[in-house]
Amino acid sequence: MARKLKIMENEKYKLTWSMARKQKITESEKHKL
Repeated sequence: MARKLKIMENEKYKLTWSMARKQKITESEKHKL
């Protein structure tokens, strides 16, 4: 059970990280325009 929770936390972290990364990319794209 604890292991599953850890996996879920890891997935959530990855998702948040990728979304933040996308946000960063769009921000830099705006600056290029």
